[in-house]
Amino acid sequence: MSVRRFLFGSAAAAMAAGLLLAGPATATADSVTLASVSTPVHPSAPASDVVPLQEFQTPGSAGYFYTLNPGEAATAVSKHKFTKQASVGKLHPSAVPGGVAIHRLRSKAAAPSYMLSISPGEISSGNFVDEGVLGYADGTQKPGQVQLMRFSNHGKWRALSNVPANITNMKAAGWTVDGPLGWYQP
Repeated sequence: MSVRRFLFGSAAAAMAAGLLLAGPATATADSVTLASVSTPVHPSAPASDVVPLQEFQTPGSAGYFYTLNPGEAATAVSKHKFTKQASVGKLHPSAVPGGVAIHRLRSKAAAPSYMLSISPGEISSGNFVDEGVLGYADGTQKPGQVQLMRFSNHGKWRALSNVPANITNMKAAGWTVDGPLGWYQP
């Protein structure tokens, strides 16, 4: 049986996680299998139960924030002055068989910046506050799904569909492809 391995990390992500000490911009990637970060199976959660993953930009373009919760989205706009960017796709709000828990991490840096992660090393890093499981992606592709990819750029992180236009546009804008977070409905 073959096990897929996914690499996560960039120089910016490694610096944020405290992995780089000095010298040239090189990073140590955190190799993770989707199976190694799967969550407990809750048979009562229907696989078709998906909700929109909403993306917001934080004030002053400091970073990006993600939520599945409509109430949290409303508070992000009204109280914290975040700006709605887009609905990125759809994730499971609760655990599903073969699902991958995606955590939302808040950088401890001064400006609000958030990162989505499935990496145990990133989740437990002292440079982030783990705000808990945002939602669940599928560990294997189902019909109509694409990979949710994470990108990084100097202490900012984004999550977008793994389609050629997104990869090309993000790289052209100076972003690094960190790797996949799992499969989801675009």
